Amino acid sequence: MKNIVLLLLGVIFNYVCFSQANFIAPDTVCVNQNVVIQNFSTGLGLDYSWNFCRPSVNNFGVGVNTGNPTGLLNANVFCDIVEDGGNYYMFVTNYNLRNVIRYDFGTSPTNVPLGVNLGNFGGIIPPQTEGIQIRKDGTNWYGFVVGGNGSANARIVRLDFGASLTNTPIATNLGNIGNMNWSTEYQLLKDGNNWYGLVINRSNSRVSIHDFGNSLANVPVGSSYQITSANGTCNLMAVKDAGNWYVFVTAMFGGQSLIRLDYGNNLTNVPTETNLGNFGGNITSLPRGIIILKDCDEYVGYLGHEGGRTLKLNFPTGLTGIPTVTNLNNISGVYGKVHNFTPITHNGNLYLFTCDYQSNTITRLDISLCASTIPSSDLITPPSITYPTAGNYDITLLLDVGRGTQDAYCKDIDVLNSVPFDLGPDTNVCSNIGAISLDAGSGYINYLWSTGATSQQITVTNPGKYFVDALDTASGCPIVDTINIDFQYVNVDLGNDSSMCDGIQKIQLDGGVATNYLWSTGDSTQTILANNSGLYWVEHTDPDNCKGRDTVYINYNPLPVINLPEDTIVQCGLEFVLNQNGNQNYFYRWQDGTNTPQLVANRPGRYTVLVTNQYNCANSFSANVNFKDCEIFYPNAFTPGLKDDLNAEIRPKYFVKPILFNLVIFNKWGEQIYETDDIDASWNGTYKNDNVKADVYVYKMTYKFEGETRKKEKIGHISLLP
Repeated sequence: MKNIVLLLLGVIFNYVCFSQANFIAPDTVCVNQNVVIQNFSTGLGLDYSWNFCRPSVNNFGVGVNTGNPTGLLNANVFCDIVEDGGNYYMFVTNYNLRNVIRYDFGTSPTNVPLGVNLGNFGGIIPPQTEGIQIRKDGTNWYGFVVGGNGSANARIVRLDFGASLTNTPIATNLGNIGNMNWSTEYQLLKDGNNWYGLVINRSNSRVSIHDFGNSLANVPVGSSYQITSANGTCNLMAVKDAGNWYVFVTAMFGGQSLIRLDYGNNLTNVPTETNLGNFGGNITSLPRGIIILKDCDEYVGYLGHEGGRTLKLNFPTGLTGIPTVTNLNNISGVYGKVHNFTPITHNGNLYLFTCDYQSNTITRLDISLCASTIPSSDLITPPSITYPTAGNYDITLLLDVGRGTQDAYCKDIDVLNSVPFDLGPDTNVCSNIGAISLDAGSGYINYLWSTGATSQQITVTNPGKYFVDALDTASGCPIVDTINIDFQYVNVDLGNDSSMCDGIQKIQLDGGVATNYLWSTGDSTQTILANNSGLYWVEHTDPDNCKGRDTVYINYNPLPVINLPEDTIVQCGLEFVLNQNGNQNYFYRWQDGTNTPQLVANRPGRYTVLVTNQYNCANSFSANVNFKDCEIFYPNAFTPGLKDDLNAEIRPKYFVKPILFNLVIFNKWGEQIYETDDIDASWNGTYKNDNVKADVYVYKMTYKFEGETRKKEKIGHISLLP
């Protein structure tokens, strides 16, 4: 199939519609391709309804009676609804009260409205108040009200709202223009640059035409046409079709019929009158309101009666043919006289409102135009659209549906499918592989990758998102696919390089969770012990066969070493030096707090030193030192009582202190006069706090040195000198 080319044409005429509704859209698009619609419609353009399906005004739905909102309706006869700035406003005339009611529906015509009584503007609203029309001309909104039985009472009143329908309008009595007499329905039409008002008059069965020229602010010029085939004309509907104007008029008397007036290409022409009759007796009980609706394929009319009955009129051969009639009987929600129908579209639906004179209510008739998965639009230009699946679809614009300026433009669009290519799912690639090839496949042209490459295949060496655009050679549709590539880096972490003291603890290295391991030591286990200083590495293979590698350096610092004997026996009375050869890079701490490299052992015992080297590694060393041939000596004479005399007291003499000691002194009668277990205690020659006499005394010493197994005894004499 040929490649798709979107052509913007200056003017496009649809095979069904001619005149105002017109837009540009492509004939052929691809699935998910953005479709932009350009509106080139001309004319009044009060009401736009974009639908993305084939609409039908033949889909008559249900009637919903909205009651008497705000309680302002009293013999209400005619109404007109318009949209202004996204809000919907309806204006209603009360026949007897001669006033105008404004209803604000907010953003949807299906809302419950709020009403305001605009009054009768100083009494200039005509008696027997009937038809009302609201239109925008340039930036100003205007309303026109007609009524009045008898030529003296009949008149048209213009309401000037300014730029907003929420303003209180300025009312102007334009008088009786065009032989008005009990004027009922009023329709405003724009043909080219000129505005026209059409009035149907019940008392004289005339159609009055008001020619406003190029502005509704002008005072119109009036003319009229006399209906000859019936009388009691009550309502009208004007339609322009294929450049010609047709006005349909309901007649309540003289046959109760529907009349068509053919004005040709200008409403100022004298029309040709055709009485279409009563369609085999289907028009009965005083025909009233009539509306004719146009969609892409046909015209459909709805004709209401005073008894509430409604007929549907189908025009299979066009407006100049005889319509087929379907009796809808009394529509749900309509209780009495159907004076007129006022149309509005919203969100793809058409709503017809009618005022019920007898029940003082408003009824809304819902017509679902069509159903589409693409939302309809009420904007002048709709948003761009896309089609998710291939097929043939409709794009339609209903312009001012149900009004004299209505038109429809309908276009079909072919949506083509393409054969998608698939780069595959998002992929994790092992970092040790280093590259991956991406292939968009054959059957396409004009490849363009996100890397700028224009080939069918590319090689990827970095992680990231990659996409490729191409054209399907079969449909010419653009195709795009995207893939995320992530290089999977295996996380193997042996930790930081480490240094510790040798001989305390060996460092365990862990290769992480994997299926296979290969260490620099030749081991294939998950963990190993680093027994020696040096460089260690592991190669790790995970379950996806991705490999990772890490290296670490382990250093074991040496412990300090000194020379202490294990056990040493020293002759009593001699000194023994521990650690003769001290290392100046060591720090020493002996058990007694000494921090010199050497320590003199002058008594038996276990000597311990904690040594720390320049690597902050510490080691503890101990040695046992014992002394042999050690004795205790006791003096044999002393002179107590002499002050400051070194010989005034007597105590034992020793080189090595025993671990057990006892001294007892006796007099010559064998009486014990002194005893102590403290080898450093002295006797001052007293007994029971009295000085003993000079004499010879006997002592007995019992003692034991460390390392000895038996106690020793020594007996001797002490001379106490006077």
